[in-house]
Amino acid sequence: MRKQYDARFEKLLNYIFMDEGGFTDDPDDRGGRTNFGITQDSYNYYRDKRGIQRADVQKITKSEAKDIYYEDYYKTSGANKQKDIRDAYILFDTAVNFHPVTSRAMFKSVGGDFYRMLELRKQKHREESMKPKQDKYLRGWLDRVDRIKRTGERLFKEENYSTPYNRQITPNFDKTLKGYMNADKINDDDYIKNKIFYYMQKNQDAKNSFDPNYNANVKDITFADEDISKMTSKEFSEVEHIINNQLENNRFLTKNEAQNRVQQGNLIWVDEYMKADGTKVKGHYRAKAS
Repeated sequence: MRKQYDARFEKLLNYIFMDEGGFTDDPDDRGGRTNFGITQDSYNYYRDKRGIQRADVQKITKSEAKDIYYEDYYKTSGANKQKDIRDAYILFDTAVNFHPVTSRAMFKSVGGDFYRMLELRKQKHREESMKPKQDKYLRGWLDRVDRIKRTGERLFKEENYSTPYNRQITPNFDKTLKGYMNADKINDDDYIKNKIFYYMQKNQDAKNSFDPNYNANVKDITFADEDISKMTSKEFSEVEHIINNQLENNRFLTKNEAQNRVQQGNLIWVDEYMKADGTKVKGHYRAKAS
């Protein structure tokens, strides 16, 4: 009976195969001889588990490679358990490039954050390139990470972008922007839009300014676009009500725009501080008192 795989795995595997290619025997490749991205050691492990005689990885079938990727990389890394296809993609691909356990540990270390995982991947590749004869691969490794970002965001939009949330505490992103003066600006900046939508999707249960039971006074606080793009999922959830208020009141600024307004005396920068109750308040811009 032919094995059935889930549709998301099939979709992501196509990109893995495109990046990994066919048989290679590069003496400088620390993984050794590979075919479809599967090393000889991985192929040996796969056949040993099934009580099958070992074979040369050059003879591996695409069907075998697919099964190895599903059982030993996709599932073992935890990619199969992710709600967001971007998270599934980065976990899966990192498992292939490093190791499934390493991939899970890296993802945990960045708080399950797709965008921070991309940066960590690049950092790890740069470290790896410092080893003997590995620097020639760096450009290709970094380009692959950039492709994951672009492809992951496109796949996410295909799956979710026009679909309303199951819960309406955080509204659908298109609905959020509709009618606001800054909608065109946000829609023109895919990086900011994708970041905001990514965190809104991850924090659907967080109270924010669209919740009638949430009445925080946040009208004077502003986060620059770049500061939002660097926030972790947890940090975003804590200030989402402020960011949504910015959406309502056309207060989205780039870092340069915000700093220019500081110089003009229209804004002031407030360093991160701790309230008396232990709540941490992130650094932000705010209107200068009149």
